[in-house]
This record gives sequence, structure tokens and C-alpha cells, in this order.
Amino acid sequence: MIRRIGDLLLVNGGEISRDELELMPKVSDYLIDKENVSTVVIYGVYDTKAYVLIKCLDEGKREALRKKFCSVGDVKEVGNYLLAKFQLGILNLTKNGRKLQILEDILLETIQIRDRRYMSRLNEIRRLVVA
Repeated sequence: MIRRIGDLLLVNGGEISRDELELMPKVSDYLIDKENVSTVVIYGVYDTKAYVLIKCLDEGKREALRKKFCSVGDVKEVGNYLLAKFQLGILNLTKNGRKLQILEDILLETIQIRDRRYMSRLNEIRRLVVA
């Protein structure tokens, strides 16, 4: 499933294999080019861990996301990519579909909290009125 949130795409990779994990950077490059977005977040579950690949063209946004994900797991940064990996813990006891939905909810909350912190409510209202 792919969700568009402004200039960000959130891609649910589901249960992924090692090969699919290695393809995530190519998929993010493709989506950045074809969908005209500045950020792509692809996530999936491999073994007992969640993997989140983020490609972000905006350095400030990428750094804010890196800090957020560093607080919950390991994050590697290579160029415009961030790869976050963290244990699912007790979430592993839930069914796969439910596990992925909870993971998506957490990712959405993490990303949207960051956006709200740096954007005034006045700008949000202005965008609604102009649109």
C-alpha cells in the first residue's frame, strides 16, 4: 500500500525478504523520480525487526527524521538515504496484518509530529483557506 502525504510517499512493504530489503533504495529512487515527491519512506518486517528506508532530498527534514529514529533503533546514513532498523519486541506476538498496521500508525505519528513542530497552525489554516 502506498500513501501520499503532501510531498512524502509512505510505502508498506509488508513482510519482506533479504532481496527485497536490498531493492528498497532502487524503489525509493524510482518513486522520487516518477511521483514528484521529496521524501519516500519504505518500511517492512524482516525476521523480528522492522526496517525503514527513508530517502529525503531535504537535508533538514532528513536530519530531523534521523534523530527521531535514532531514539528507537539503529540508523545508518548513506548519502540521501537513512536505514533504520529496530526490534519489534512484543509487537512480534501480533498477527502480521495487525503488526504492519501498528507499525504504519507509529511511522505516521513520528513523521507528522515532526512536521507540526516546525510548521505554525497559521500556515496550516492559510493553506486550507487558499486551497
